[in-house]
Amino acid sequence: MSRLIEYPLLLQGLEQSLWLTPNKLLTKLLSFLIIYFLF
Repeated sequence: MSRLIEYPLLLQGLEQSLWLTPNKLLTKLLSFLIIYFLF
């Protein structure tokens, strides 16, 4: 269960880096890949 709590924190980090980087589509694809690996 602890891992399930850590993943949202990683997603928040990706969202913060998403605003900093111009390539928002790439970061969105990476976040979707992480979600697919979870399920």
